[in-house]
Amino acid sequence: MIFKQLSYLIPIITCLFIGGCGVKVSPVTPEGMVLIPAGEFLMGSNDVEVSSNEGPVHTVYVDAFYIDKYEVTNAQYKQFVDANP
Repeated sequence: MIFKQLSYLIPIITCLFIGGCGVKVSPVTPEGMVLIPAGEFLMGSNDVEVSSNEGPVHTVYVDAFYIDKYEVTNAQYKQFVDANP
């Protein structure tokens, strides 16, 4: 089961950083996961004391995606890495 859940991790991270995945979200939530609905949020900072790559504040749209309810433990991650060299 952990391998199935972890298999979602890479596309989710990719979508978050690239944006606009275009992936269709299944109407059935995978076991142990929750649906994060699509939406917009403000990202960044206008504070003059932050790093230049943190600003300015801008709107980001994220497609809906699934994420595990609980953090992956080091043991679970090792099991996944060992099974997927």
